[in-house]
Amino acid sequence: MRPLDQLLSLLTPTRRTTPLITTVADLDQAAIERWLRVEQQARREGRVNRPVTTADGPDANEQAIVSYYRGLWWKAQTWYCNALKREEARQDEAAAHWAPERVTACEAAAHRDLRAQEAAFREPLRTAWCCARQAQRDLRAFRAEHGVAREAIYPASRSLHYAGLLGMVAVEALANAYFFAKGSDYGLVGGFLDAVLVASFNVVVSFQVGRILHWLQRRGVRRLLAGVAGGLGLGLLGLYHLTVGHYRMALVGPQPDQAAVHALRHLIQAPLEISDLQTCMLIFVGVLCAVGAAVAGYTSDDPLPGYGAVTRRVKAAEAAYQALKAEYLQRLHVVVEAQSRAVALHVAEARAALRAFRASLAEAQQLRQGYALLCRALVEACRATQRRYRTGNEEIRDTETPAYFATTPPPPFTPDEALAPELVEPAAGSNDLQQRLATLEQEASAVQQRLLVLYQATLQAVPTYLQQIETAGDASPPGDRPQAGAPGIPTPQQEVPTNGVPHCAHPASV
Repeated sequence: MRPLDQLLSLLTPTRRTTPLITTVADLDQAAIERWLRVEQQARREGRVNRPVTTADGPDANEQAIVSYYRGLWWKAQTWYCNALKREEARQDEAAAHWAPERVTACEAAAHRDLRAQEAAFREPLRTAWCCARQAQRDLRAFRAEHGVAREAIYPASRSLHYAGLLGMVAVEALANAYFFAKGSDYGLVGGFLDAVLVASFNVVVSFQVGRILHWLQRRGVRRLLAGVAGGLGLGLLGLYHLTVGHYRMALVGPQPDQAAVHALRHLIQAPLEISDLQTCMLIFVGVLCAVGAAVAGYTSDDPLPGYGAVTRRVKAAEAAYQALKAEYLQRLHVVVEAQSRAVALHVAEARAALRAFRASLAEAQQLRQGYALLCRALVEACRATQRRYRTGNEEIRDTETPAYFATTPPPPFTPDEALAPELVEPAAGSNDLQQRLATLEQEASAVQQRLLVLYQATLQAVPTYLQQIETAGDASPPGDRPQAGAPGIPTPQQEVPTNGVPHCAHPASV
Protein backbone atom coordinates (compact mmCIF):
# COMPACT_ATOMS: atom_id res chain seq x y z
CA MET A 1 0.00 0.00 0.00
CA ARG A 2 1.30 3.45 -0.84
CA PRO A 3 2.21 5.84 2.04
CA LEU A 4 -0.59 8.27 1.14
CA ASP A 5 -3.13 5.47 1.24
CA GLN A 6 -1.77 4.33 4.61
CA LEU A 7 -2.16 7.84 6.00
CA LEU A 8 -5.71 8.13 4.71
CA SER A 9 -6.59 4.72 6.15
CA LEU A 10 -5.33 5.79 9.58
CA LEU A 11 -7.21 9.07 9.51
CA THR A 12 -10.45 7.59 8.11
CA PRO A 13 -10.71 3.98 9.25
CA THR A 14 -14.39 3.74 8.34
CA ARG A 15 -13.49 3.97 4.66
CA ARG A 16 -11.71 0.68 4.73
CA THR A 17 -13.35 -2.17 2.87
CA THR A 18 -15.66 -4.13 5.14
CA PRO A 19 -15.74 -7.90 4.61
CA LEU A 20 -18.97 -9.86 4.08
CA ILE A 21 -19.89 -11.69 7.29
CA THR A 22 -22.88 -14.02 7.07
CA THR A 23 -22.41 -16.25 10.13
CA VAL A 24 -21.26 -15.80 13.69
CA ALA A 25 -18.25 -18.02 12.92
CA ASP A 26 -17.08 -15.46 10.35
CA LEU A 27 -17.00 -12.71 13.00
CA ASP A 28 -13.38 -12.36 14.25
CA GLN A 29 -13.40 -9.59 16.85
CA ALA A 30 -9.62 -9.68 17.41
CA ALA A 31 -8.94 -9.26 13.70
CA ILE A 32 -11.38 -6.34 13.56
CA GLU A 33 -9.65 -4.64 16.49
CA ARG A 34 -6.31 -5.05 14.80
CA TRP A 35 -7.76 -3.70 11.60
CA LEU A 36 -9.21 -0.67 13.38
CA ARG A 37 -5.99 -0.22 15.48
CA VAL A 38 -8.07 0.06 18.65
CA GLU A 39 -5.18 -0.18 21.16
CA GLN A 40 -2.98 2.24 19.24
CA GLN A 41 -5.79 4.76 18.96
CA ALA A 42 -6.66 4.37 22.68
CA ARG A 43 -3.02 4.98 23.80
CA ARG A 44 -2.58 7.89 21.41
CA GLU A 45 -5.71 9.63 22.67
CA GLY A 46 -4.84 8.78 26.32
CA ARG A 47 -1.46 10.51 26.09
CA VAL A 48 -3.22 13.81 25.45
CA ASN A 49 -6.12 13.09 27.83
CA ARG A 50 -8.68 12.82 25.12
CA PRO A 51 -11.58 12.65 25.09
CA VAL A 52 -11.86 15.46 27.63
CA THR A 53 -13.51 14.82 30.95
CA THR A 54 -16.47 17.01 30.06
CA ALA A 55 -17.22 15.17 26.79
CA ASP A 56 -20.83 14.08 26.64
CA GLY A 57 -20.65 11.53 23.84
CA PRO A 58 -18.35 9.05 22.03
CA ASP A 59 -15.41 10.55 20.23
CA ALA A 60 -14.45 10.05 16.59
CA ASN A 61 -12.64 6.75 17.27
CA GLU A 62 -15.68 5.14 18.92
CA GLN A 63 -17.87 6.50 16.15
CA ALA A 64 -15.50 4.89 13.63
CA ILE A 65 -15.84 1.58 15.49
CA VAL A 66 -19.64 1.87 15.41
CA SER A 67 -19.58 2.82 11.72
CA TYR A 68 -17.41 -0.17 10.87
CA TYR A 69 -19.71 -2.60 12.63
CA ARG A 70 -22.69 -0.91 11.06
CA GLY A 71 -21.13 -1.54 7.65
CA LEU A 72 -20.71 -5.21 8.56
CA TRP A 73 -24.34 -5.36 9.63
CA TRP A 74 -25.59 -3.60 6.49
CA LYS A 75 -23.77 -6.00 4.17
CA ALA A 76 -25.01 -8.99 6.17
CA GLN A 77 -28.58 -7.72 6.10
CA THR A 78 -28.42 -7.20 2.33
CA TRP A 79 -27.09 -10.74 1.84
CA TYR A 80 -29.80 -12.27 4.05
CA CYS A 81 -32.54 -10.26 2.33
CA ASN A 82 -31.38 -11.45 -1.09
CA ALA A 83 -31.19 -15.06 0.14
CA LEU A 84 -34.73 -14.82 1.55
CA LYS A 85 -35.99 -13.34 -1.71
CA ARG A 86 -34.57 -16.32 -3.54
CA GLU A 87 -36.35 -18.65 -1.14
CA GLU A 88 -39.60 -16.74 -1.59
CA ALA A 89 -39.22 -17.09 -5.36
CA ARG A 90 -38.78 -20.85 -4.89
CA GLN A 91 -41.89 -20.93 -2.73
CA ASP A 92 -43.91 -18.97 -5.30
CA GLU A 93 -42.75 -21.33 -8.04
CA ALA A 94 -43.74 -24.33 -5.95
CA ALA A 95 -47.13 -22.83 -5.05
CA ALA A 96 -47.99 -22.55 -8.76
CA HIS A 97 -48.18 -26.37 -8.96
CA TRP A 98 -51.14 -26.52 -6.57
CA ALA A 99 -53.59 -24.64 -8.76
CA PRO A 100 -56.58 -26.92 -9.60
CA GLU A 101 -56.73 -25.27 -13.01
CA ARG A 102 -53.68 -27.29 -14.02
CA VAL A 103 -55.65 -30.56 -13.94
CA THR A 104 -58.98 -29.19 -15.17
CA ALA A 105 -57.13 -27.81 -18.18
CA CYS A 106 -56.25 -31.40 -19.11
CA GLU A 107 -59.95 -32.24 -19.43
CA ALA A 108 -60.54 -29.23 -21.68
CA ALA A 109 -57.48 -30.19 -23.73
CA ALA A 110 -58.87 -33.73 -24.15
CA HIS A 111 -62.17 -32.34 -25.48
CA ARG A 112 -60.29 -30.03 -27.83
CA ASP A 113 -57.93 -32.72 -29.12
CA LEU A 114 -60.74 -35.24 -29.65
CA ARG A 115 -62.70 -32.71 -31.72
CA ALA A 116 -59.52 -31.96 -33.68
CA GLN A 117 -59.05 -35.68 -34.42
CA GLU A 118 -62.67 -35.92 -35.54
CA ALA A 119 -62.19 -33.01 -37.94
CA ALA A 120 -58.83 -34.28 -39.18
CA PHE A 121 -60.09 -37.80 -40.00
CA ARG A 122 -63.44 -36.80 -41.53
CA GLU A 123 -62.19 -36.09 -45.04
CA PRO A 124 -59.65 -38.98 -45.26
CA LEU A 125 -62.28 -41.43 -44.01
CA ARG A 126 -64.82 -40.13 -46.51
CA THR A 127 -62.30 -40.40 -49.35
CA ALA A 128 -61.31 -43.94 -48.36
CA TRP A 129 -64.98 -44.94 -48.10
CA CYS A 130 -65.71 -43.48 -51.54
CA CYS A 131 -62.75 -45.36 -53.02
CA ALA A 132 -63.93 -48.61 -51.45
CA ARG A 133 -67.49 -48.09 -52.72
CA GLN A 134 -66.23 -47.22 -56.22
CA ALA A 135 -64.08 -50.37 -56.28
CA GLN A 136 -67.10 -52.46 -55.26
CA ARG A 137 -69.17 -50.90 -58.05
CA ASP A 138 -66.40 -51.66 -60.54
CA LEU A 139 -66.36 -55.27 -59.36
CA ARG A 140 -70.13 -55.63 -59.73
CA ALA A 141 -69.98 -54.09 -63.21
CA PHE A 142 -67.19 -56.49 -64.23
CA ARG A 143 -69.15 -59.49 -62.99
CA ALA A 144 -72.27 -58.35 -64.81
CA GLU A 145 -70.33 -57.75 -68.03
CA HIS A 146 -68.71 -61.18 -68.06
CA GLY A 147 -71.49 -63.12 -66.35
CA VAL A 148 -69.46 -64.48 -63.43
CA ALA A 149 -70.71 -64.99 -59.91
CA ARG A 150 -67.75 -66.81 -58.37
CA GLU A 151 -64.92 -65.23 -56.40
CA ALA A 152 -61.68 -64.46 -58.17
CA ILE A 153 -58.98 -67.13 -57.98
CA TYR A 154 -55.35 -66.01 -57.58
CA PRO A 155 -52.43 -66.80 -55.25
CA ALA A 156 -52.67 -65.47 -51.72
CA SER A 157 -49.01 -64.41 -51.91
CA ARG A 158 -47.72 -63.39 -55.33
CA SER A 159 -44.17 -63.23 -53.94
CA LEU A 160 -44.22 -66.91 -52.96
CA HIS A 161 -45.80 -67.76 -56.32
CA TYR A 162 -42.97 -66.08 -58.23
CA ALA A 163 -40.41 -67.64 -55.89
CA GLY A 164 -41.39 -71.03 -57.37
CA LEU A 165 -40.13 -69.83 -60.76
CA LEU A 166 -36.69 -69.19 -59.25
CA GLY A 167 -36.71 -72.75 -57.92
CA MET A 168 -37.42 -74.08 -61.41
CA VAL A 169 -34.57 -72.04 -62.87
CA ALA A 170 -32.20 -73.34 -60.16
CA VAL A 171 -33.21 -77.00 -60.74
CA GLU A 172 -32.78 -76.85 -64.52
CA ALA A 173 -29.53 -74.86 -64.25
CA LEU A 174 -27.97 -77.34 -61.84
CA ALA A 175 -28.99 -80.23 -64.12
CA ASN A 176 -27.30 -78.64 -67.17
CA ALA A 177 -24.28 -76.99 -65.54
CA TYR A 178 -21.94 -80.04 -65.82
CA PHE A 179 -22.56 -80.54 -69.55
CA PHE A 180 -22.29 -76.86 -70.46
CA ALA A 181 -19.01 -76.63 -68.54
CA LYS A 182 -17.31 -78.82 -71.21
CA GLY A 183 -17.82 -76.20 -73.88
CA SER A 184 -17.01 -73.16 -71.71
CA ASP A 185 -13.60 -71.56 -71.37
CA TYR A 186 -14.38 -70.78 -67.71
CA GLY A 187 -15.02 -74.33 -66.61
CA LEU A 188 -17.81 -75.21 -64.20
CA VAL A 189 -18.57 -71.56 -63.33
CA GLY A 190 -19.00 -70.65 -66.96
CA GLY A 191 -21.11 -73.75 -67.54
CA PHE A 192 -23.36 -72.84 -64.62
CA LEU A 193 -23.86 -69.31 -65.97
CA ASP A 194 -24.74 -70.69 -69.41
CA ALA A 195 -27.15 -73.13 -67.79
CA VAL A 196 -28.79 -70.30 -65.83
CA LEU A 197 -29.35 -68.34 -69.05
CA VAL A 198 -30.83 -71.36 -70.81
CA ALA A 199 -33.11 -72.21 -67.86
CA SER A 200 -34.20 -68.58 -67.43
CA PHE A 201 -35.24 -68.32 -71.07
CA ASN A 202 -37.18 -71.57 -70.81
CA VAL A 203 -39.01 -70.57 -67.61
CA VAL A 204 -39.75 -66.97 -68.65
CA VAL A 205 -41.15 -67.91 -72.06
CA SER A 206 -43.20 -70.74 -70.57
CA PHE A 207 -44.57 -68.39 -67.88
CA GLN A 208 -45.65 -65.86 -70.52
CA VAL A 209 -47.27 -68.61 -72.57
CA GLY A 210 -49.28 -69.56 -69.48
CA ARG A 211 -50.39 -65.93 -69.05
CA ILE A 212 -51.37 -65.70 -72.73
CA LEU A 213 -53.67 -68.68 -72.30
CA HIS A 214 -55.86 -66.50 -70.01
CA TRP A 215 -57.13 -64.66 -73.07
CA LEU A 216 -58.73 -67.82 -74.37
CA GLN A 217 -61.54 -66.96 -71.93
CA ARG A 218 -62.39 -63.87 -73.97
CA ARG A 219 -64.45 -63.86 -77.16
CA GLY A 220 -63.69 -62.61 -80.63
CA VAL A 221 -60.35 -61.48 -81.98
CA ARG A 222 -58.62 -61.56 -78.62
CA ARG A 223 -59.29 -65.29 -78.25
CA LEU A 224 -57.95 -65.93 -81.76
CA LEU A 225 -54.83 -63.85 -81.12
CA ALA A 226 -54.28 -65.64 -77.79
CA GLY A 227 -54.54 -69.04 -79.51
CA VAL A 228 -52.07 -68.05 -82.23
CA ALA A 229 -49.63 -66.56 -79.73
CA GLY A 230 -49.92 -69.60 -77.47
CA GLY A 231 -49.29 -71.95 -80.38
CA LEU A 232 -46.27 -69.97 -81.53
CA GLY A 233 -44.96 -69.98 -77.96
CA LEU A 234 -45.33 -73.74 -77.63
CA GLY A 235 -43.64 -74.26 -80.99
CA LEU A 236 -40.81 -71.96 -80.01
CA LEU A 237 -40.35 -73.85 -76.74
CA GLY A 238 -40.30 -77.20 -78.58
CA LEU A 239 -37.67 -75.95 -81.05
CA TYR A 240 -35.71 -74.45 -78.17
CA HIS A 241 -35.59 -77.74 -76.25
CA LEU A 242 -34.49 -79.65 -79.37
CA THR A 243 -31.73 -77.10 -80.00
CA VAL A 244 -30.49 -77.34 -76.44
CA GLY A 245 -30.63 -81.17 -76.67
CA HIS A 246 -28.49 -81.26 -79.83
CA TYR A 247 -26.07 -78.87 -78.22
CA ARG A 248 -25.73 -81.17 -75.20
CA MET A 249 -25.00 -84.14 -77.48
CA ALA A 250 -22.36 -82.13 -79.31
CA LEU A 251 -20.73 -81.21 -76.02
CA VAL A 252 -20.17 -84.89 -75.12
CA GLY A 253 -18.79 -85.56 -78.61
CA PRO A 254 -15.14 -85.64 -79.70
CA GLN A 255 -15.00 -81.87 -80.44
CA PRO A 256 -16.76 -79.97 -77.56
CA ASP A 257 -15.15 -76.68 -78.66
CA GLN A 258 -17.11 -76.95 -81.98
CA ALA A 259 -20.34 -78.01 -80.22
CA ALA A 260 -22.44 -75.10 -81.42
CA VAL A 261 -21.62 -75.71 -85.14
CA HIS A 262 -22.18 -79.46 -84.92
CA ALA A 263 -25.41 -78.99 -82.97
CA LEU A 264 -26.86 -76.63 -85.59
CA ARG A 265 -25.91 -78.91 -88.48
CA HIS A 266 -27.36 -82.00 -86.75
CA LEU A 267 -30.57 -80.10 -85.84
CA ILE A 268 -31.15 -79.25 -89.51
CA GLN A 269 -30.35 -82.68 -90.80
CA ALA A 270 -32.10 -84.86 -88.16
CA PRO A 271 -34.06 -82.68 -85.69
CA LEU A 272 -35.70 -85.58 -83.83
CA GLU A 273 -32.67 -87.80 -83.60
CA ILE A 274 -31.59 -87.76 -79.96
CA SER A 275 -29.43 -90.78 -79.28
CA ASP A 276 -28.01 -89.87 -75.86
CA LEU A 277 -29.98 -91.10 -72.82
CA GLN A 278 -28.72 -88.32 -70.52
CA THR A 279 -29.68 -85.74 -73.10
CA CYS A 280 -33.19 -87.20 -73.24
CA MET A 281 -33.43 -87.02 -69.48
CA LEU A 282 -32.26 -83.38 -69.44
CA ILE A 283 -34.77 -82.51 -72.16
CA PHE A 284 -37.43 -84.16 -70.02
CA VAL A 285 -36.35 -82.02 -67.02
CA GLY A 286 -36.51 -78.88 -69.16
CA VAL A 287 -39.97 -79.80 -70.43
CA LEU A 288 -41.19 -80.40 -66.88
CA CYS A 289 -39.86 -76.99 -65.82
CA ALA A 290 -41.53 -75.42 -68.85
CA VAL A 291 -44.84 -77.07 -67.99
CA GLY A 292 -44.50 -75.94 -64.38
CA ALA A 293 -43.71 -72.38 -65.45
CA ALA A 294 -46.68 -72.37 -67.84
CA VAL A 295 -48.96 -73.60 -65.05
CA ALA A 296 -47.52 -70.93 -62.74
CA GLY A 297 -48.20 -68.29 -65.37
CA TYR A 298 -51.74 -69.51 -65.86
CA THR A 299 -52.46 -69.61 -62.11
CA SER A 300 -50.67 -66.33 -61.34
CA ASP A 301 -54.03 -64.61 -61.67
CA ASP A 302 -57.66 -65.47 -62.24
CA PRO A 303 -58.30 -67.29 -65.54
CA LEU A 304 -60.60 -64.44 -66.56
CA PRO A 305 -58.28 -61.54 -67.48
CA GLY A 306 -58.78 -58.48 -65.30
CA TYR A 307 -60.98 -60.22 -62.72
CA GLY A 308 -58.16 -60.69 -60.22
CA ALA A 309 -56.99 -57.08 -60.54
CA VAL A 310 -60.50 -55.71 -59.94
CA THR A 311 -60.94 -57.97 -56.90
CA ARG A 312 -57.57 -56.97 -55.46
CA ARG A 313 -58.47 -53.29 -55.81
CA VAL A 314 -61.65 -53.90 -53.82
CA LYS A 315 -59.78 -55.67 -51.04
CA ALA A 316 -57.04 -53.04 -50.96
CA ALA A 317 -59.58 -50.19 -50.75
CA GLU A 318 -61.53 -51.94 -47.99
CA ALA A 319 -58.31 -52.69 -46.09
CA ALA A 320 -57.26 -49.03 -46.38
CA TYR A 321 -60.62 -47.88 -45.02
CA GLN A 322 -60.48 -50.34 -42.11
CA ALA A 323 -56.88 -49.33 -41.34
CA LEU A 324 -57.91 -45.67 -41.28
CA LYS A 325 -60.75 -46.46 -38.88
CA ALA A 326 -58.36 -48.38 -36.62
CA GLU A 327 -55.95 -45.45 -36.70
CA TYR A 328 -58.77 -43.07 -35.76
CA LEU A 329 -59.68 -45.23 -32.76
CA GLN A 330 -56.02 -45.43 -31.80
CA ARG A 331 -55.72 -41.65 -31.93
CA LEU A 332 -58.73 -41.28 -29.65
CA HIS A 333 -57.09 -43.62 -27.16
CA VAL A 334 -53.77 -41.75 -27.42
CA VAL A 335 -55.45 -38.39 -26.77
CA VAL A 336 -57.25 -39.54 -23.62
CA GLU A 337 -54.26 -41.52 -22.39
CA ALA A 338 -51.94 -38.54 -22.88
CA GLN A 339 -54.18 -36.21 -20.87
CA SER A 340 -54.61 -38.86 -18.17
CA ARG A 341 -50.83 -39.10 -17.87
CA ALA A 342 -50.64 -35.30 -17.78
CA VAL A 343 -53.03 -35.22 -14.81
CA ALA A 344 -50.93 -37.80 -12.96
CA LEU A 345 -47.79 -35.81 -13.79
CA HIS A 346 -49.32 -32.62 -12.38
CA VAL A 347 -50.15 -34.41 -9.14
CA ALA A 348 -46.61 -35.80 -8.89
CA GLU A 349 -45.18 -32.35 -9.56
CA ALA A 350 -47.44 -30.88 -6.85
CA ARG A 351 -46.20 -33.44 -4.33
CA ALA A 352 -42.59 -32.69 -5.23
CA ALA A 353 -43.36 -28.97 -5.03
CA LEU A 354 -44.73 -29.42 -1.52
CA ARG A 355 -41.50 -31.08 -0.45
CA ALA A 356 -39.52 -28.29 -2.08
CA PHE A 357 -41.74 -25.70 -0.41
CA ARG A 358 -41.20 -27.19 3.02
CA ALA A 359 -37.46 -27.38 2.40
CA SER A 360 -37.51 -23.72 1.37
CA LEU A 361 -39.46 -22.78 4.51
CA ALA A 362 -36.89 -24.58 6.64
CA GLU A 363 -34.07 -22.84 4.81
CA ALA A 364 -35.77 -19.45 5.25
CA GLN A 365 -36.24 -20.17 8.97
CA GLN A 366 -32.55 -21.00 9.30
CA LEU A 367 -31.67 -17.79 7.49
CA ARG A 368 -33.79 -15.71 9.89
CA GLN A 369 -32.30 -17.45 12.91
CA GLY A 370 -28.81 -16.99 11.56
CA TYR A 371 -29.50 -13.31 10.92
CA ALA A 372 -30.82 -12.79 14.46
CA LEU A 373 -27.78 -14.52 15.97
CA LEU A 374 -25.44 -12.48 13.79
CA CYS A 375 -27.15 -9.22 14.80
CA ARG A 376 -26.70 -10.02 18.49
CA ALA A 377 -23.10 -11.05 17.90
CA LEU A 378 -22.38 -7.81 16.02
CA VAL A 379 -23.88 -5.71 18.83
CA GLU A 380 -21.87 -7.57 21.48
CA ALA A 381 -18.67 -7.39 19.43
CA CYS A 382 -19.15 -3.68 18.75
CA ARG A 383 -19.67 -2.93 22.45
CA ALA A 384 -16.74 -5.13 23.45
CA THR A 385 -14.49 -3.27 21.00
CA GLN A 386 -15.64 0.09 22.38
CA ARG A 387 -15.00 -1.07 25.96
CA ARG A 388 -11.52 -2.20 24.94
CA TYR A 389 -10.90 1.23 23.50
CA ARG A 390 -12.18 2.91 26.68
CA THR A 391 -10.17 0.61 28.93
CA GLY A 392 -6.97 1.22 26.99
CA ASN A 393 -7.61 4.96 27.01
CA GLU A 394 -8.32 4.98 30.76
CA GLU A 395 -5.04 3.16 31.54
CA ILE A 396 -2.94 5.83 29.82
CA ARG A 397 -4.60 9.14 30.74
CA ASP A 398 -4.10 10.87 34.08
CA THR A 399 -7.36 12.78 34.17
CA GLU A 400 -10.81 11.56 34.95
CA THR A 401 -12.63 9.77 32.16
CA PRO A 402 -15.79 11.24 30.68
CA ALA A 403 -19.05 10.23 32.34
CA TYR A 404 -20.26 8.29 29.27
CA PHE A 405 -17.35 5.83 29.73
CA ALA A 406 -19.41 4.27 32.56
CA THR A 407 -22.48 3.83 30.39
CA THR A 408 -23.24 0.99 27.95
CA PRO A 409 -21.65 1.68 24.54
CA PRO A 410 -24.15 2.45 21.76
CA PRO A 411 -25.06 -0.38 19.30
CA PRO A 412 -24.22 -0.07 15.60
CA PHE A 413 -27.92 -0.27 14.70
CA THR A 414 -31.27 -0.01 16.43
CA PRO A 415 -33.63 -2.99 16.92
CA ASP A 416 -36.10 -1.41 14.51
CA GLU A 417 -33.45 -1.23 11.81
CA ALA A 418 -32.52 -4.87 12.33
CA LEU A 419 -36.11 -6.06 11.75
CA ALA A 420 -36.36 -5.54 7.99
CA PRO A 421 -39.74 -6.46 6.42
CA GLU A 422 -38.15 -9.35 4.50
CA LEU A 423 -36.74 -10.80 7.70
CA VAL A 424 -39.99 -10.90 9.67
CA GLU A 425 -41.20 -14.41 10.45
CA PRO A 426 -44.07 -15.35 8.05
CA ALA A 427 -47.40 -16.28 9.58
CA ALA A 428 -48.30 -18.96 7.00
CA GLY A 429 -47.00 -22.47 7.41
CA SER A 430 -47.21 -25.68 5.38
CA ASN A 431 -50.45 -27.03 6.89
CA ASP A 432 -52.53 -24.95 4.50
CA LEU A 433 -50.39 -26.19 1.63
CA GLN A 434 -51.03 -29.79 2.62
CA GLN A 435 -54.75 -29.08 2.47
CA ARG A 436 -54.36 -27.49 -0.97
CA LEU A 437 -52.47 -30.56 -2.17
CA ALA A 438 -55.26 -32.83 -0.89
CA THR A 439 -57.79 -30.69 -2.77
CA LEU A 440 -55.70 -30.95 -5.92
CA GLU A 441 -55.48 -34.73 -5.61
CA GLN A 442 -59.27 -34.97 -5.21
CA GLU A 443 -59.78 -32.79 -8.28
CA ALA A 444 -57.25 -34.87 -10.24
CA SER A 445 -59.10 -38.08 -9.33
CA ALA A 446 -62.37 -36.54 -10.49
CA VAL A 447 -60.78 -35.42 -13.77
CA GLN A 448 -59.40 -38.93 -14.35
CA GLN A 449 -62.90 -40.36 -13.89
CA ARG A 450 -64.37 -37.81 -16.28
CA LEU A 451 -61.69 -38.59 -18.87
CA LEU A 452 -62.60 -42.27 -18.77
CA VAL A 453 -66.29 -41.46 -19.12
CA LEU A 454 -65.43 -39.10 -21.99
CA TYR A 455 -63.49 -41.89 -23.70
CA GLN A 456 -66.45 -44.27 -23.35
CA ALA A 457 -68.86 -41.66 -24.71
CA THR A 458 -66.52 -40.98 -27.63
CA LEU A 459 -66.32 -44.66 -28.53
CA GLN A 460 -70.10 -44.91 -28.37
CA ALA A 461 -70.34 -41.97 -30.79
CA VAL A 462 -67.91 -43.52 -33.32
CA PRO A 463 -70.56 -45.64 -35.19
CA THR A 464 -72.74 -42.56 -35.67
CA TYR A 465 -69.72 -40.57 -36.79
CA LEU A 466 -68.75 -43.24 -39.35
CA GLN A 467 -72.33 -43.58 -40.55
CA GLN A 468 -72.48 -39.84 -41.23
CA ILE A 469 -69.22 -40.06 -43.19
CA GLU A 470 -70.39 -43.06 -45.22
CA THR A 471 -73.74 -41.42 -45.95
CA ALA A 472 -72.01 -38.22 -47.06
CA GLY A 473 -69.57 -40.29 -49.17
CA ASP A 474 -72.40 -42.13 -50.93
CA ALA A 475 -74.08 -38.81 -51.71
CA SER A 476 -71.02 -37.12 -53.21
CA PRO A 477 -67.95 -38.18 -55.21
CA PRO A 478 -64.57 -38.30 -53.51
CA GLY A 479 -63.60 -34.81 -54.70
CA ASP A 480 -66.57 -33.11 -52.99
CA ARG A 481 -66.67 -32.21 -49.33
CA PRO A 482 -69.47 -33.73 -47.25
CA GLN A 483 -71.54 -31.51 -45.10
CA ALA A 484 -70.61 -31.66 -41.44
CA GLY A 485 -73.00 -33.57 -39.24
CA ALA A 486 -73.42 -33.64 -35.49
CA PRO A 487 -70.05 -33.92 -33.77
CA GLY A 488 -69.07 -37.30 -32.44
CA ILE A 489 -67.06 -35.84 -29.52
CA PRO A 490 -69.04 -34.53 -26.54
CA THR A 491 -68.17 -30.97 -25.61
CA PRO A 492 -67.52 -29.99 -21.98
CA GLN A 493 -70.97 -28.36 -21.86
CA GLN A 494 -72.79 -31.45 -23.14
CA GLU A 495 -74.09 -34.11 -20.81
CA VAL A 496 -71.78 -37.11 -20.53
CA PRO A 497 -73.15 -40.41 -19.21
CA THR A 498 -71.83 -41.19 -15.76
CA ASN A 499 -73.37 -44.60 -15.11
CA GLY A 500 -70.21 -46.55 -14.46
CA VAL A 501 -66.62 -45.91 -15.38
CA PRO A 502 -65.29 -48.13 -18.20
CA HIS A 503 -61.83 -49.56 -18.37
CA CYS A 504 -59.74 -47.49 -20.79
CA ALA A 505 -59.14 -50.35 -23.19
CA HIS A 506 -57.01 -50.22 -26.29
CA PRO A 507 -59.12 -48.92 -29.21
CA ALA A 508 -58.12 -51.89 -31.35
CA SER A 509 -60.07 -54.15 -29.00
CA VAL A 510 -63.24 -52.05 -29.20
